[in-house]
Amino acid sequence: MDTVNVHDVDIDTPKVKVTNMFHWDPHTFKAVCQNICKRLLERTGKELDKNQMKNKWDIMRKEFKYYDRLTRLETGISIDPTRNIISAS
Repeated sequence: MDTVNVHDVDIDTPKVKVTNMFHWDPHTFKAVCQNICKRLLERTGKELDKNQMKNKWDIMRKEFKYYDRLTRLETGISIDPTRNIISAS
């Protein structure tokens, strides 16, 4: 089976116009971030600073773009829920 380097995949996806978009004001965004950090500390005992949280967010966003591209637009690609992997024929 051929392997595909996910970094070689073009991740440009068509732009979709959202008519009912939520407006993130600074106060709401800060409250959500604080809530995430607080719950993480409660559940794991680990505390994140702003830069650590931003780095993780950026990595997850980039990985989701690859995942979205593979599962939506490519043929022969499927998700194997038992092994938690993306498989290709």
